[in-house]
Amino acid sequence: MTRPRSAEVDHFIPWARYPCDSPFNLVLSSRAENNRMRDMLKPPGMRQRWEQRNESDFDRLVAPETEGGFGASASDRELVRAVAGWLYGNALRRTG
Repeated sequence: MTRPRSAEVDHFIPWARYPCDSPFNLVLSSRAENNRMRDMLKPPGMRQRWEQRNESDFDRLVAPETEGGFGASASDRELVRAVAGWLYGNALRRTG
């Protein structure tokens, strides 16, 4: 990110499609990109990187807040992953 002051926390799965503030659904985004994407699904390549981030940072995301983590649970990750699979699967069926 070239302009950190324009960074925003964004919902990877748009809030309008799945209202979830789990750390597993939050990503850093530029203000411009966040506004451009609005309620659209991110491109499939971004989904792959997001899923890899959720795997590699799992321990940090589920660590208790008192230990510098976010206090999420493993079930949060699985639920967000399932919703993403369903949304992306439906999007592919409509366009494919």
